[in-house]
Amino acid sequence: MAIGNMNELQYLDIAGASLSGSIPRQLSNLTKLQSLFLFRNQFTGLIPWEFSRILPLTNLDLSDNSISEPIPESFAELKNLRLLSLMYNEMNGTVPYGIAELPSLVTFDVTYIDLSRNKFTGGIPSDISRSSKLQYFSVSNNPNPELCGAPLRSCSASMAILGSKGTGKLRLFLLLSAGQSK
Repeated sequence: MAIGNMNELQYLDIAGASLSGSIPRQLSNLTKLQSLFLFRNQFTGLIPWEFSRILPLTNLDLSDNSISEPIPESFAELKNLRLLSLMYNEMNGTVPYGIAELPSLVTFDVTYIDLSRNKFTGGIPSDISRSSKLQYFSVSNNPNPELCGAPLRSCSASMAILGSKGTGKLRLFLLLSAGQSK
């Protein structure tokens, strides 16, 4: 049975399996999936926009691959998402405004977003700071000085944003990871 046909599957962890090539679009057929962990592989190319069809998805970790395309705009449909980790990739483009537009990120309880060690351009959507549930947001080690403008204030070093759960306020913390490699 092909993995894309296992439509009752709710949890899939194939992290560190030395998988390579494109992320299989067939994974989007797993429409009951709540957690998808594909970190520490060698995936390249883009994240399939079809992942936005996996509406129950709460945890998505694609970190530590070689993904080189922007975050799909369709991720704004992932309204149950709590963890989005895309660190240690080669991602580029802008961070989609739709991620911040998930109704205040409160209703959808996003608590963890890690976009560190990529090559994003442009700025962070200003509405990202409105979330009362967001506890961790990191854009550290991105070589783009514009990324750290409003709402994150300006920065010149690696940085992460940690939230005060329930207050809707984000605190800025400098990280000591500047200059460290993958």
